[in-house]
Amino acid sequence: MVMAVNTVISVPTNSICIFAATAVLLYDHCWRGRRGSNVWLLGVALLACLFTKESAAFLYPSFLLAGFYYGRQGWREKRHIAIPFILAPLVYLAVVAWLSGGLTVVIETYKSYSAMQGSIPYALKYQTGPWFRYLVDFALLSPAVVVLAIVGASCPHANQGTTDGRRLALIYLLSGVAVFSLLPILNVRFVLFLQLYISAFAVVGLQTLCERLIPSQRFRAPVLAALVVLVISSEVSQFNKIFLAAQVYDPITPELLRAAGFVH
Repeated sequence: MVMAVNTVISVPTNSICIFAATAVLLYDHCWRGRRGSNVWLLGVALLACLFTKESAAFLYPSFLLAGFYYGRQGWREKRHIAIPFILAPLVYLAVVAWLSGGLTVVIETYKSYSAMQGSIPYALKYQTGPWFRYLVDFALLSPAVVVLAIVGASCPHANQGTTDGRRLALIYLLSGVAVFSLLPILNVRFVLFLQLYISAFAVVGLQTLCERLIPSQRFRAPVLAALVVLVISSEVSQFNKIFLAAQVYDPITPELLRAAGFVH
């Protein structure tokens, strides 16, 4: 569903999802000691995120929490990973200040933009709400995927490598929801990159259900493939229902509720 929503919204939204996923992958490679050049590539990915959408700065708490998890067994030899996180915003500010005519202009622009958020009628009416609004919106967009993601996130797994990855995904998902829920404007468009983790948990959920419900390995693979097809079909159906039949452009909660038939 995330790709479908992105098609309706904008190219920058597609870009921030790609760059954010790339940054997360490179960050993981940096902590696991793979190629030293990954540190600089991470800086490029972070810079691309900032240039695509300034709100990418709110991803930093997620990286910090993930860093605590990575570094639980030692972090001193990995201090160089902090370099791209420091340089990327500095380069961003330098370029933006140069293009706009000075750092003062940049600061005043962002101050004005921040002040506007509390006075835009559309935002006040449709883009505010409780912290769990994002969870509701994801459930309305992709109900089958969200249910499977809950299964995948809650069920233990015997493979330690998989457990490690699931914990990291959970850190990124929960911290992302928490941070972006604190912003004055709430719109699922801002957090579509979190669908990456929801979808990953959904895959784990499907696998877990097949392992527990189908004892025979002979039939497990075809059943899993059939379930994947059903979930993809559900996503396509949701896209047609929300964005084609109901003509939703901005996926705010009232519009998603209307498309789902809960309100008229």
